[in-house]
Amino acid sequence: MRVFINLLTFIGTLAFSISLQAITLAEELINFPDAIETHVGVDKSKITHLVFIDLWRSYGGQGDESLVANLPKSFLDDSQQIWLQPEINVTQAQLSEFQTHFPKLTPLILDRGSKITQEFNVWQTPYHVLLKNNKPLFSGEKKALIRFIASKYPQDSRALNELTKQLDSQSSAADSKATTEMAKQQKLAKFKKPLPGDEAPHFSTLSMRGEQVSLPNTLKNLAEDKPLSIIFMDSLCPMPHYPNCKEKLSKLNELVSNDKDRQWLGIVSSFYVNEDLVKKFAKTFAINIPLIFDQGNAIFNAYDIYASPYQIDVNSDGTIATRTDQLH
Repeated sequence: MRVFINLLTFIGTLAFSISLQAITLAEELINFPDAIETHVGVDKSKITHLVFIDLWRSYGGQGDESLVANLPKSFLDDSQQIWLQPEINVTQAQLSEFQTHFPKLTPLILDRGSKITQEFNVWQTPYHVLLKNNKPLFSGEKKALIRFIASKYPQDSRALNELTKQLDSQSSAADSKATTEMAKQQKLAKFKKPLPGDEAPHFSTLSMRGEQVSLPNTLKNLAEDKPLSIIFMDSLCPMPHYPNCKEKLSKLNELVSNDKDRQWLGIVSSFYVNEDLVKKFAKTFAINIPLIFDQGNAIFNAYDIYASPYQIDVNSDGTIATRTDQLH
């Protein structure tokens, strides 16, 4: 009887030990249990491979899905991939739709508030982080990942070298295309970039309040000696691409509050966002000026805007008075 009891005790202890091997991702990622909506079993005996993605880049063929699938079998057998989408201009519905097109990307988690992304200092995507027993082994982009795996799996160095060559070839082709396109854009910019003294490009569209807004009609209603101040902004703020954007938006609110006679108009980029997200952005930063959701970034392109926030003042005669990234 005692032997039987001891056996049951041993089996119970073993089962408990095994259960500890499959803890939740929330527990694995320390301090961020609220960042994970879906619990994912993590095999503690394996390397946890976090793959941070941008589904929009993946749709365009610029993700690392193919790279991960072609990593050496020895590494894939030793690791567990967990795909993470930062909550930046992506909803759970969009992520679910994305997964129908990429069913092999599982488990795929929406990083609520981008907390895990920030925890691991991820500022670009695609990006890779390797963990073992909560300890970071590696973090970096795809080429660095291949070099790291090659150092740990020398038996697969030949296959990894071939993978590197493929990436270099793809990168060279992409760089060549990008260089050609940049030269083309720079050549066009010489002819179309509106500068102070030039006529401001006209536009006519609906504001986010549903009101018709056109540049000529807006200029007719200007106060004497006051220009129309057009503020180009991006609802991705705060992001590293737009340094000090929060402070600049705070400055905008101060300027609007202190200059009641000046007319203001906000143009918000539509890239990677929808109108609902822009409304949340406006509410978060208490922006209280008429806003235009710039479909296709048509107005941004017409004024050749590549910074955010950015201010262009237009005189009553329709000419540009100033253009600068310093709000004033």
